[in-house]
Amino acid sequence: LECYASGIEIIAHTYDHASSETEAARTKEEVATNYRKAHAILEMHGIHTDGMCYNGGTANTYQAQYAARNSFRYAFIAGGDRINYAGSIDPYNIARYKMNVKDGGTAAFAALDELIETQTGWMVWMIHTSDSSWQGNEEAYTAIYGQLIDYALENGIQIVTTDYGYRTYVEPYL
Repeated sequence: LECYASGIEIIAHTYDHASSETEAARTKEEVATNYRKAHAILEMHGIHTDGMCYNGGTANTYQAQYAARNSFRYAFIAGGDRINYAGSIDPYNIARYKMNVKDGGTAAFAALDELIETQTGWMVWMIHTSDSSWQGNEEAYTAIYGQLIDYALENGIQIVTTDYGYRTYVEPYL
């Protein structure tokens, strides 16, 4: 709650983060119940969110999108590694870009260059500090992330919340 109160955006990430096998065995109504529970818990703690992120074990995109529509205005897929271009974004299939910096950030800088060139997209960065590649490389990776953020800002890229991104790059085109 302290993070939320200080202005950090929080979105739902399912209620139980089920495995692929468990998720695949669920009906669309069971998935919807799982998402409603996640939304309700956040609301119970005074955290309001219109967005959610499917877990990496989401086995059936159709079920997940159906379920998300019952509780949220938008949702992020588990990956995608692409830029979301204004006017062509499905609000329940917003891609995230995994900021893999094992290559020193080369691929991430190239993706930023594409975004800078087009100026019509929304790139949602995803970082998992629990990945084994992060462990033992925290300082180096943090330095590269800082360079990526500086590069984006120097080139006119706004860093925004998911809600702002949704309202700017998705909602006007619905």
